[in-house]
Amino acid sequence: MDAWLTRSPAKAGRYCDDIYFRESWSQARELLPDPEPALRANTYVLIKPETMATGCAELLLTLIRDRGYRLLELIPVVLDRHRTRALWQYQLNSAPLATLATVDLFFSCGTPAFALLAEVPGARRPGVSASERLSAMKGGSFGARRPTDLRTLLGGTTRMFSYLHVPDEPADLVRELGIWFDHTARRRVYRSLAGAGADADAGADAGGGAPELAIAEVARRLERDVSTVDLDLDRALDTLARSVATEEAARVRQVRNWLTGEPEAATLLDLVRWLTDLPGVPGWDRALIAAHLVQRELPERAPLL
Repeated sequence: MDAWLTRSPAKAGRYCDDIYFRESWSQARELLPDPEPALRANTYVLIKPETMATGCAELLLTLIRDRGYRLLELIPVVLDRHRTRALWQYQLNSAPLATLATVDLFFSCGTPAFALLAEVPGARRPGVSASERLSAMKGGSFGARRPTDLRTLLGGTTRMFSYLHVPDEPADLVRELGIWFDHTARRRVYRSLAGAGADADAGADAGGGAPELAIAEVARRLERDVSTVDLDLDRALDTLARSVATEEAARVRQVRNWLTGEPEAATLLDLVRWLTDLPGVPGWDRALIAAHLVQRELPERAPLL
């Protein structure tokens, strides 16, 4: 694997055998006259469903623009349980089963959006790709976040409410394009990346380049017909208690006890599966409660990457 694609020898070894990477990389070399500049100067952000549900789409896109990226294209995508596992397969191998079940519940609540980005030439850092620079600004899912991290500024309350995903480096960009798109759709994306690079080079001195999509209009489009979610856990628990049948009251008590650090006989996996199948309670309320239930769960084994 070309050294500029990844700084990780372990990743290089894994991805050489990864079918998503292999298919996508073959197409990149076919369609891009020189893959390195196009894949180093461009990236994407996955705008997760909670971003739209909390009314934060415009804020997220504005923060990304202000940090030196142009919004090139918005592409509809579907994130189901298979794509979820493919995207994060080298990390989710370490996740407890209750966390996996929560991820599935979470993404059943809404639809994400794929936003193709070009790094503004003046914002580029020597030796650092567009993916690496943006990934470093998003803030981690685990541990403390900096005040300037995107996830801090968006107000995430749990690691599940992370608002966005960004590939870590060019190798991940290539692999993830292989997950999101089939051969025909991926051809269009790679041609967009090639065009973005050419436009940026031609317009670097003149302020030109492909026109940027209007952020406010994109945000309105993303949030149209999306119900707003209130991230107050106590409110969600009260809604749960009011909505369930009398015979399910014990389950509500078990949920509250787990949240206060007093585990009962029911496992976290039992409770998350119960929430997943529970009728009559809004999906985001169930997902919010599940996210808090698994918030302190630790990995069960080392991640593959």
